[in-house]
Amino acid sequence: MAGTFDGSPAEEAGIEQGDVIVSVNGTPVASSADLADVMGRLDPGDEVEIRLVNSSGEGTVTVELDQRPAEF
Repeated sequence: MAGTFDGSPAEEAGIEQGDVIVSVNGTPVASSADLADVMGRLDPGDEVEIRLVNSSGEGTVTVELDQRPAEF
């Protein structure tokens, strides 16, 4: 089944559709606007620590950011 994150750094880090991101590099994320604001201040190649919650519980993954796809 094709997913939203196919081949992306998020998929490589194990982030799945339905996971809820609660912080990026220790900065709390309460909404998609917060996430866009935090991520907008980062550059391709940066490694970020993402704290997320899903049906399995809470965990942290590290993601190396890539260029935003042109069709985004």
